[in-house]
Amino acid sequence: MEALVQIPVLGEAMLLAAQNADWEEVQRLDDERYALLATLDLDTLMSGGEAARTVLEEALLITETLLKLAREVRAEHLDELGAVQRGQRGARAYLSSEG
Repeated sequence: MEALVQIPVLGEAMLLAAQNADWEEVQRLDDERYALLATLDLDTLMSGGEAARTVLEEALLITETLLKLAREVRAEHLDELGAVQRGQRGARAYLSSEG
């Protein structure tokens, strides 16, 4: 039952770390949360009843939220990388036209 208490705590910490763009911490917390999820056996899930179901649903929702945030950050970085690459091509074209 301890896992059912810790899983939501870790999930909230993951969201906070993601908001601070600390993706290494998100990964570390996710590894810890996954290990706890893996310890849940059928007896725990059945004896936990609605509480267990709520914890699992919230864990899934947090995972979906984190994936969305990660995709948004990835898209921003790809845009920035594209701008850098365009700048490099422009600089090379300028330098090659000089001489």
